[in-house]
Amino acid sequence: MRKIFRKIIDTLWMLRSAFAALAIPLGSIKVNKWLKANKKNQDPYLHSYKKRHEKLIKIAKKVTKGLNIRIKVIGKDNLLKGPMWIVANHSAQYDGMYIAAAIGDKTEMSIIVKNELKNNRYIKGILASVDAFFIDRANLRDGINVLNRAANYAKQNNRSIVIFPEGTRSEDTIMKQFKGASFAFPQKYALPILPISIAGTLEARRWWIPARKTLFVTIHKPIKAIEHIKIPRDILARRAQKEIQKGLDLYIKNLTPEQKKFHDKLMALGLIVENKKRLNKKE
Repeated sequence: MRKIFRKIIDTLWMLRSAFAALAIPLGSIKVNKWLKANKKNQDPYLHSYKKRHEKLIKIAKKVTKGLNIRIKVIGKDNLLKGPMWIVANHSAQYDGMYIAAAIGDKTEMSIIVKNELKNNRYIKGILASVDAFFIDRANLRDGINVLNRAANYAKQNNRSIVIFPEGTRSEDTIMKQFKGASFAFPQKYALPILPISIAGTLEARRWWIPARKTLFVTIHKPIKAIEHIKIPRDILARRAQKEIQKGLDLYIKNLTPEQKKFHDKLMALGLIVENKKRLNKKE
């Protein structure tokens, strides 16, 4: 009887979580229609950036709450006023959403994402709501232009830019080498660089498990423009990556033996996915 009851509870939780995850595509479609109405009325001030940004934060918090993910933010005092070049590790599809839910109330931001997401109807509205920049990873010249425009946008509009310098997602959470080119632009526009660690994404991905998942977003000390403007960008990239790694290492260190065992199991599963990706690229 107990096993049957447990199965019923688990099934109900999975259905609840599935509906919570739908808040992203449904919210995106709703925002997209809202933005189109703005264009139809020919009034550029009908939906200000502030209003659009607030909608994004609302959706982000709704999703994390619905999936029973608690976001614990460490180092809030390290947030600066004004524009920042926010660099973070990337191991989950919703990393941008997690950052928005964690610090979106404190700083307005935009994000740099891969070009393939430009016409994705399920997140198109969300990306449009924050003036997202789309980068073609196969086109070096285009990438430089996009990064240049993003840094200039941050400076001109007093907003932060979120970028994942690995260039792609790490399925096993082991960070890939940061691309130094993305650090040339905060140097050019004298923007402080803010490293952020996102830990606990492996566990958070398992949305069908009823237990509460805790995601740790660690905000490290910013690297101010005066400190980095003359540093070679590859050295600067390594410095930022080293800071982010500290946050990930601390997360592992604080896991209980049982949690560590589960985490290692999830990492092994992620490594299988990573290897499949490498094989597909070779083919």
